[in-house]
Amino acid sequence: MTSGLTTRRIWERTRRMAYAQGSLILAPATFKSGVRPYLVVSNRTRPFF
Repeated sequence: MTSGLTTRRIWERTRRMAYAQGSLILAPATFKSGVRPYLVVSNRTRPFF
């Protein structure tokens, strides 16, 4: 069982965006082998739908 303080710290870390807007990320390709680049086009204040 975690304390409330520990739970809050985990929540604060996970609520932040992992990558900044405009970042290029290399991640596994979904329909073929290898990796492909992904461009981060949204952030917390400008979500992409």
